[in-house]
Amino acid sequence: ITMQSANSTKDKTLGLCANLEVRIFGIPFYLQAHVVEEAPFDLLLGRPFFALADSSEVSMPDGETVIVLKDPNSDVVLKAPTKARRTRRPVRSHPEEKEQPPAQQ
Repeated sequence: ITMQSANSTKDKTLGLCANLEVRIFGIPFYLQAHVVEEAPFDLLLGRPFFALADSSEVSMPDGETVIVLKDPNSDVVLKAPTKARRTRRPVRSHPEEKEQPPAQQ
């Protein structure tokens, strides 16, 4: 399928990883993950995930934000603090590729 990013770019997916088990603090979620060649994220969770996890967002008096996730198979509730976005290191497309030393000038 073709996916459109928030910046309006369009990319074809490499395929679907059906029923991918992702554990968040021990809670298993089975996701339908579309694989793309290169992305500025490791895993992008969208509305289907947040609906499955019956999630909510809580703003704390100190200005922090907490994400609340519920285990779809039990009554377990997870409250996870959010963190500021960090710079992501580039990922090599092929694990066998070795990083090259910087060119000498």
